Amino acid sequence: MFKKLCSVLMLLSFVCFFANVSLSQEMDQYDISFGTIVSVSDSEIVINEEDLETENVTQVSFMTDPEMVLENFEMLDELGVGTFVEIFYEIKGDTKVINSITITTREELEEEMNEAELEMDVE
Repeated sequence: MFKKLCSVLMLLSFVCFFANVSLSQEMDQYDISFGTIVSVSDSEIVINEEDLETENVTQVSFMTDPEMVLENFEMLDELGVGTFVEIFYEIKGDTKVINSITITTREELEEEMNEAELEMDVE
């Protein structure tokens, strides 16, 4: 019984590891943007996109997708003007189409970026 349990746990660990690697590789193929929401509709989200290094702000429009992933919220109705978001998107023709959108804060995003830089320095 113990051997079966260990085998199942090992198999589950491998599946979870490879699913995480696959998701990470999939997200690498998307561009990223972040900023505060200017407007939201069922088909479009407009943000004031921020460049953390230059502090430049540009208004950018993104098309929603029924398959997009919503993180830290469940429905587009929860997004309001001024909400800070992180968006992974891909360009289809002349349109930026959202793959995933996350409600976050500027501080959380800066912390993630600093951690990523430290990881890159270690490698």
